[in-house]
Amino acid sequence: MLESRPSDTFQPDMVLNNTYRIEGIIGRGGTSEVYRARSEISQRVVAIKVLRSEFSGNEDYLLLMKREEEIREIRHDAIVRYSENHLTPEGHVYLVMDYVDGPGLDEKLHSGGLPADDLMTIAARLADGLYVAHARNIVHRDLSPDNIILRNGNPTEAVIIDFGIAKDSNPGAGTIVGNEFAGKYSYAAPEQLNGTSDSRSDIYSLGALLLASFRGETPNVGRNPMEVIAKKNEPLDTSGVPEPLKSLIDRMTQPNPDERYQSVLEILDEIDPAFQQTVIGARPISVVPRPEQSTVGMTGIPREPQSANPARKKVPVVILLIPLAIVAVAAGTYFSGILDRDQLTTSEMQPVAEKPIAQSIPPADTETVAVLPAEQVPVVEPEPEPTRTAAPEPESAQGIPRADPYTLIGERKSGQTLRLVGYAPDVETRDALVSLIEAEGGVAAVEIASGDISDNWGDTMVALITELRDLPEWRFLASGNFARVTGETSDPALAERIEVAFSPVSMDEGLRGVATIDIVGNVIPRASVQAVIDRFADCGPLFLPQSPNAGYGEGAEVLVAGTMATAARRDELSATLQSLVGARPIRMRTQILGEDLCRIDQMLRNVPSAGIQIIYGYGAKDDLNASNVYRVGENPVIAINLPEQILDGYVWASFVDVTGTAYHLLPHANRADNSVQSLRDGERGSVEIRLTWPVEDALSPDKMAFVVDDTALGTGKLVVLLSSEPLLQTNRPASEPVSDFVSALQEAGVASGIISFDSRLLITRR
Repeated sequence: MLESRPSDTFQPDMVLNNTYRIEGIIGRGGTSEVYRARSEISQRVVAIKVLRSEFSGNEDYLLLMKREEEIREIRHDAIVRYSENHLTPEGHVYLVMDYVDGPGLDEKLHSGGLPADDLMTIAARLADGLYVAHARNIVHRDLSPDNIILRNGNPTEAVIIDFGIAKDSNPGAGTIVGNEFAGKYSYAAPEQLNGTSDSRSDIYSLGALLLASFRGETPNVGRNPMEVIAKKNEPLDTSGVPEPLKSLIDRMTQPNPDERYQSVLEILDEIDPAFQQTVIGARPISVVPRPEQSTVGMTGIPREPQSANPARKKVPVVILLIPLAIVAVAAGTYFSGILDRDQLTTSEMQPVAEKPIAQSIPPADTETVAVLPAEQVPVVEPEPEPTRTAAPEPESAQGIPRADPYTLIGERKSGQTLRLVGYAPDVETRDALVSLIEAEGGVAAVEIASGDISDNWGDTMVALITELRDLPEWRFLASGNFARVTGETSDPALAERIEVAFSPVSMDEGLRGVATIDIVGNVIPRASVQAVIDRFADCGPLFLPQSPNAGYGEGAEVLVAGTMATAARRDELSATLQSLVGARPIRMRTQILGEDLCRIDQMLRNVPSAGIQIIYGYGAKDDLNASNVYRVGENPVIAINLPEQILDGYVWASFVDVTGTAYHLLPHANRADNSVQSLRDGERGSVEIRLTWPVEDALSPDKMAFVVDDTALGTGKLVVLLSSEPLLQTNRPASEPVSDFVSALQEAGVASGIISFDSRLLITRR
């Protein structure tokens, strides 16, 4: 972990959402920070990604976080698991995900690369994971070595992270995204530069990162964005790469998508014709043979056709359903609401310890399960099972009846007694569960039994039942190591809290859960609120972070974020919203930029970012300024970081303040050369370019420095433009009205080729 700084968003030992205790920071980026944390409920270690404060009100960055949140239903060991986004009272947006311990593939690249055999293993592992994502129509768009982690340093445990890239978004440093292009120049497929992408784009990126990881260096794709476009139409140079890795990369990275592998299944078939890809649907299924032709798999998603391979014999899939003891059937019908619960008595709740069942169906976490009649089930000769010797029961379990299936069932309904029936592994768990139910005036019949359950099953079930105390109506079923709850409430925040408790990142290792909580009552649809705020958007889009999918229930807060031109317009929006949502509280987390700043944003809204990071510091200390705020008397030190792929072009940097004045920091009269080549001065990789200095260091005319005074306090913006040719005349005044600056930009935009636009707010206060 890195050393904590006072400027970090979270500090060690902070507890988020009454659940996640921060242990330390493990990464800092241009737009976000990543922390290691531990669940206070399950003690599970997680990673928490938080947007830096200056980006938490920006829709583009929040869209990236929401994009990652939306893939949480994907289950594959090669894909990092995500949970929900959260919002702290201070306005910080963070995302909870699995903590993957191991080096990034980029670390291996920079230390000399990996051997071909390891890369073939990584290729198969990642292709298997991508198959699951592609089956759900999710394209990563940003595969690169820094988005791959080798768990425990093992190539067989490679994990894909950062599924956050989406079109029409700006992810900031390192990744280039405009209205059309999403990805990194070095690894993006050619068609991504034209704003199109599909699963074959991920195949190209996978091939490019394999090549870079073998060579131990980033691909040479050009010195500036214009050169990149030309080079992307050429095949990658794979000379010196051994077979079969060379042929694999050659076909994966064909510039024409139609000439690549058309699906990751073809890659798996090329690597190992006997390989069987993992299919993760709503119900856990370990391995399913690939289809010979277009068909519908277990997930209900059409799979892509495969080329014929006469050497391979396809084996049909058989699902063998074994009848269960009556206690298992009763549990399923109870939970689904088939039985009449009005007639349930305490005596009927007494659990019965059944003899072990030879084979049972794993708990279903799908809504429907198709069952074939016996006469329609094709017969397959199974491989002989290896002989297994059953381990003796632990000493502590001797004399305790064994339950199979191991269930815990509970229900709370309006006007009825709260009930809980089932098993517990020990006296402590049983007593804790009974106390919880009886404290609510309910009845519990919990017996001690052994079973095939996780070591932390008891503590987890107590924690889950505790979370349900404030839920008016609910049904709970734990079967083995799977727990599920359905319920309803008028409080979206309560529903979210329970869904988090049942999510993968909160559950202990070996346990799974899912919560489906409906919002009821007088609910205002999210679309109705969005339609109102769209009418008032005058400085970029406005949005509704953390808005409940089911709409706004009674008492639910309506949070509006984004940027607006004037305070008067914001107040008008607030009043209009209040008439729609009634007594629900409204919070306007909007920044007022002023009409001049909004004019610049509107003019450049279609210009993509180049990933140029803008860095704020202080003249009197070494700390970075993550808040964007400077006080009167402070000396802002400003720099930009040019990504490694920008080797040509011209950089223009200006600061526009609240009075409508544009101050040109680069170029200016005493620093006229703003070419990238000159600024780099022969340096490769990412390069930091200083724009302003500490006052004591600004001893020569080419070094600018300034101190905040109280004459123009408010919100301003630093604007950084990259052009293929010199953008504006270098003899422009050091400062000028922003209207003159915008007019000059409009005149120069097409002729001089503005190819990227990056910016960051700078706020001055007393």
